[in-house]
Amino acid sequence: MRDAANALGERIAAVLALDPDARAIEFERRWRSWGELAATVESMAAALPVPGTRVGILLRNRPAPVAFLLGALRAGACVVAIDPQRGVERTRREVASLALPCVAGEPDDLARFVGREAPSSTLSARDTGDAVALARRDRADDPAPRAGVAVQMLTSGTTGPPKRVDLAYEVLRRVLVGAKHYESNRDEGLRLRPGSGFIHRRSDIGRLD
Repeated sequence: MRDAANALGERIAAVLALDPDARAIEFERRWRSWGELAATVESMAAALPVPGTRVGILLRNRPAPVAFLLGALRAGACVVAIDPQRGVERTRREVASLALPCVAGEPDDLARFVGREAPSSTLSARDTGDAVALARRDRADDPAPRAGVAVQMLTSGTTGPPKRVDLAYEVLRRVLVGAKHYESNRDEGLRLRPGSGFIHRRSDIGRLD
């Protein structure tokens, strides 16, 4: 069986290439195509050439962070999910304590949460139509790569302080395969769903259909 991270990355690329002109995400009353999304995804993946590299992503319900997430998974990197809505000081402390080699986010968030003294390099884009560009050139190798780990995510903290748990690429692959079992059309061919995905800007809480 192929490596689960490689298999998922290839599948992401294949889906993004199905219909580049089709509408993918609506944000602030403008549609972003699958081709626009793919441009940022591939740029993000190219910036993370070493599988298992930990990359912190300042997650927002906006197009660019969606592309950052897909790009990191496309590269076989380890996504370290960071919630910027937990407050400025708390988020800055979290970013500093993680000692990540790279943090991705929108420019305003990077300026707010990743201090100049941080050892992390940064990747930024305001929208999926922009190419991802290294904002700082002092990238360092990851001293603690997590090969085979897709996402390090925080627990809810309902039974104690939140802890980071690993979600492996193999587990993610099995979840996706298992979900296919419940679809009415179970053939293996890739296709875009007829429904549209959208993110609502004002509430910053949206959904992807």
